[in-house]
Amino acid sequence: MWSGVKKGMQRDRLLSGEKKVRGFILAAGFGTRLKPLTEHVTKAMIPVCGIPLLERNLAFLYDQGIHPLAANAHYLPEDIFTFKEISPVPFEIFHEKDAILGTGGALNFARDFLSQEDTFCVANVDIISTVDLQRCVTAFLGMNCAGALIAAPLQSKKPVYYDPATLEYCGAHTTAPRLAGAAEADFIGMALYRREMLSCIDEHDFSVLPVWEKMQKRGYSLKVLVQRDAYWRDTGNPASFAKIHFDVLDKKVQLKIPSGLYIDYKKKIACPKILPSSRRISLGEYTWTDTDMIEPGADIWRSVVLDGATVQGSVSKKILTRWGGIPFENE
Repeated sequence: MWSGVKKGMQRDRLLSGEKKVRGFILAAGFGTRLKPLTEHVTKAMIPVCGIPLLERNLAFLYDQGIHPLAANAHYLPEDIFTFKEISPVPFEIFHEKDAILGTGGALNFARDFLSQEDTFCVANVDIISTVDLQRCVTAFLGMNCAGALIAAPLQSKKPVYYDPATLEYCGAHTTAPRLAGAAEADFIGMALYRREMLSCIDEHDFSVLPVWEKMQKRGYSLKVLVQRDAYWRDTGNPASFAKIHFDVLDKKVQLKIPSGLYIDYKKKIACPKILPSSRRISLGEYTWTDTDMIEPGADIWRSVVLDGATVQGSVSKKILTRWGGIPFENE
């Protein structure tokens, strides 16, 4: 059992007097930017630092006192159903059989589950974060608002805008120009909502952005909570996927890794413990390999090699899978 699950149980006892918050993980996406890997593995089950994204996010939410938990599924759903049978953290699956529903549609589909508590948390499966979610929950419960977007200081070119005085959401880069005096932040793919938010969703909603606008038009407050001390990364594109592995090697973030992996922080390499030292000399700086299938003469540098791949020749700036390589440039 995950140590995080045990911590979550301890936190439950500490928070027994507070409101219960259930969680929903958006896990139905296609992950097209990670082809050819996602032609064979659903995005939710792609391993990051040796552990599938869905498993990491379930454990993270549970450790933060968020439960019961559920996830949606659409593309290659059998991967998620198979994992459910062995998951250390129990969760329900909402299977979008006919068509993918988007964030808005997914929440509408799961409204019976979500509406059983006053408050719920929604998280994207491809996000890795160390945000103190319980601190966010406490802040949210102290506000007179129907929703709160968890954000971080701006690093991308895709900000959300908010009023720095009231924290009220003012729009996103794709839907509205920046208003005078508005601040910018990165939405990290996690949000907290009260049950009444569901009244703003119907079967026609796909994207969540129009839902946010609808909330405000109906008089509901939507805040932006900027967490300035939290690590977060979107693993949905090749460069960012690789970078989180390199950040672990740089000790910028500490993540749980499988017991069978060895990390040399000085050399900045990670590999299976069973990999002979004669093969470790093939690993250059910023190499993370989940496999020991490294052929003689191989040379790896600044790459992530996933389990099942065989390394032959020179590999540089790639995510290497059994189905082929995914190149990336700057992380």
